[in-house]
Amino acid sequence: MDSLGIQESIDVEEMPLTEAVDLLIKRGRRKGSKPLTDAERASVQELAVELGCLPLALEQAAAYIRVNRMGFGTYLDEYRKLQLTLLDEMPAGIGKDQKSVRTTWTKSIERVKDKSPAAVDLLTACAFLAPDKIPFEFVTGGYSKLGETIAAEFAKGPSEIVVLNRLLRALQEYSLIRREDDETTFDIHRMFQAVMRDSLTERDKTHWLDCSQKALVAIWPEEGALNWPCCERLIGHALVSTDLAGGKSLAGGKSLAGGKSLAGGKSLAGGKSLAGGKSLAGGKSLAEADILNLSGIYFSERALYIEAEKLYSHALSIREDVLGLNNSDVATSKNNIAVLYTAIGRYSDALLHAERALSIRENILGPDHIDVAISLNNLASLYDSLGRYSEAVPLYKRAIIIFENIYSSNHPKTAASLNNLADSYYEVGHYSDALPLYVHAHSIFELNYDSNHPYIALSLNNIAGVYRVTGEYSKALPLYESALSIRENALGLNHPEVAASLNNLARLHYDLNNSVLALDYINRAIDILRLILRGAHPDLANSLEGKMVILRRLGREDEAAGASLEAAAVRQRHMKLNNMPLPEEPQQ
Repeated sequence: MDSLGIQESIDVEEMPLTEAVDLLIKRGRRKGSKPLTDAERASVQELAVELGCLPLALEQAAAYIRVNRMGFGTYLDEYRKLQLTLLDEMPAGIGKDQKSVRTTWTKSIERVKDKSPAAVDLLTACAFLAPDKIPFEFVTGGYSKLGETIAAEFAKGPSEIVVLNRLLRALQEYSLIRREDDETTFDIHRMFQAVMRDSLTERDKTHWLDCSQKALVAIWPEEGALNWPCCERLIGHALVSTDLAGGKSLAGGKSLAGGKSLAGGKSLAGGKSLAGGKSLAGGKSLAEADILNLSGIYFSERALYIEAEKLYSHALSIREDVLGLNNSDVATSKNNIAVLYTAIGRYSDALLHAERALSIRENILGPDHIDVAISLNNLASLYDSLGRYSEAVPLYKRAIIIFENIYSSNHPKTAASLNNLADSYYEVGHYSDALPLYVHAHSIFELNYDSNHPYIALSLNNIAGVYRVTGEYSKALPLYESALSIRENALGLNHPEVAASLNNLARLHYDLNNSVLALDYINRAIDILRLILRGAHPDLANSLEGKMVILRRLGREDEAAGASLEAAAVRQRHMKLNNMPLPEEPQQ
């Protein structure tokens, strides 16, 4: 170490959880204390985790608990409110040997700052992220958002990865970060993050939180299932940053009843803010709104709709507060909420947001802007869900013209609207108009995406749908099977688009008189829809009614009656959710 010019580091290795729990119990209890209850032992474990299993922090906590005759659960509650302030009440050791987490790490920070101010700034920015697996790209891709000192360090070169290694090496010398061989992430102890945050003024906290969020926004990938692995490297950090800001955000195919496809690429979300870094006096910034919005898109794509709704709503609130009600970024939030509500069957709420988003965009951006085309497409998709096909068609056609003029006739967004226009024709039985549009959309998707992309599955699924309703079953089957395989691999087994494919294969096998196989497919689809759509979506009702038809063919009348009753209950819940009049009870 000395030969490399590295000073002696301060050991901050974490204890194994079982040893940390034993240490807290041994040092925190007086002789003769009553045995711990299960609840108290659970509190001890939670406290050890909260303290990051750091020996010095465990010693401080145990000393306070013992001296003040406090229960572990009570201390845990107080620690969650007070954090380092409570730890500072009881340093570990006695006399001149007294040490605390804060003083130990503060000395290390001062030493690093003498050698590399940029490294300390990087630590400060990372204090507003999750402690583990901070991705290298947060620094190499977001350094321009992390302050002048870090940006100047990267300007020196010779390359981004060399500069990153230089900064991380300065921090490793004092054990301020952990970095494993061959990894593209690094870790910071959660207690150290607390020390860093606690050392800042409120103004500096707001500044560094904003910097961290802007860096996350800068490196966030485009939406789409194939970018989910990149999002997964960032999503935990995004949610921690919004929690620290005070948000507490978290810590396809045709149905048996002839209904509409599940989302399946029909709607287009809007991502990053077009505005600058404007902030409210209270510290709420557009960077935070962007993080909430991008995280919401990710969760919505993963069909985690409850989480997505919370994030979208918070983003909308910030944007309205900062930018006012008539702003293009406010329209983006409303557009995304409308897409979400369409996916979960809240059509009346979706309509309010979708129409307002389109109105704002047309007034501010003009009638031929790309965001206007996105709103036109999404409003038309909602009209399809409501069965208002004649109103959807002209909106799709107008969107297609804008996409072709701004992008090209071979752009994926053009193809998406062509596919959706075909859906409207399909739903009214104009199969000869729908099929060439589906085929054309598929050819565009093939030009832009690999064969495993969900958009490829979408168009294969829809082409198969035309073949099925026109009786060309041998053409439909391999396309449906390919679509299902792509969706399961790209989206996971519990996604609404997977349910759509299973539903369609059930319908096809019913048509082929393979009723037992059809029942298996429809049951798998229903299980997914029950899990995701909260029991109030017409797609779930359609699938249940399809199951009823299959069961009746199999002679299982009691089960068929049960499926019929459940379908009726789902439709009633959907109607109540959308403030629709319920059908009158038949007169006796």
